[in-house]
Amino acid sequence: MEQLLVIQPENILKFKFENNQYIARIVLQNVSAIFVAFKIRLSNQNDYRVKPSIGVLRAGNSVKLQLTTENAISINIDRVQIMAGSISNNEVQLNQQAGCNLISQKITEIELKNPKMLY
Repeated sequence: MEQLLVIQPENILKFKFENNQYIARIVLQNVSAIFVAFKIRLSNQNDYRVKPSIGVLRAGNSVKLQLTTENAISINIDRVQIMAGSISNNEVQLNQQAGCNLISQKITEIELKNPKMLY
């Protein structure tokens, strides 16, 4: 299977204390020749926020995700899961008309068929 995304940093997130919260940044880069949909899941959704948590990347494009928390206690045990899958041009256009529901549904279908922990 063709690699879809390069994720930086690869293994460990480093949080910095800024504006009374801890912030980590993740860069997703689409290294394929197709559209890639992504969705971010957190093991502890109550303490963290991630923006954007869902989206589509054109071939060669990248996005910077920002993960924030005010609770430093669980930073070392919590996990981030990045799910990704190919999406057609038609699905991208439909998604623009319907909001992010199609991407979320498409990623859920991909996850059920081939669950994979990318990060």
